[in-house]
Amino acid sequence: RMCARLRVNHGAVVTLKSSRSVEDGDPREMLAQGKVVTVWAILGLYVDLQAMPCQKALVAFADVAQNEAEKLDIMKLVDNQELYTEWSKQKLSFVEALESWRSVQLTLVRLIEIAPANQPR
Repeated sequence: RMCARLRVNHGAVVTLKSSRSVEDGDPREMLAQGKVVTVWAILGLYVDLQAMPCQKALVAFADVAQNEAEKLDIMKLVDNQELYTEWSKQKLSFVEALESWRSVQLTLVRLIEIAPANQPR
């Protein structure tokens, strides 16, 4: 579902690189540094798509929302903690939140930046 939402082929291969210094260490990027991986692997292994978007992620959603009404709805959740708390009770994942705001057009790179990393179990 997320590949379709991002408009990327799940079998496409990419090489992860970070603009951060090694000392700053983006843990997701460090896991696959220099390796050729598929979009499917990135989304399945490195990004927690089941997590609920935090308010910082919602700012990123609003930044790329093409529909002004959706952008305003998202920004209300960012600007009003009480509304965000109420909205968060739905426990929508990144995928579900993006599906509810159809005009939000994130790139794969931006999703990787804003979504939490999968935690080892």
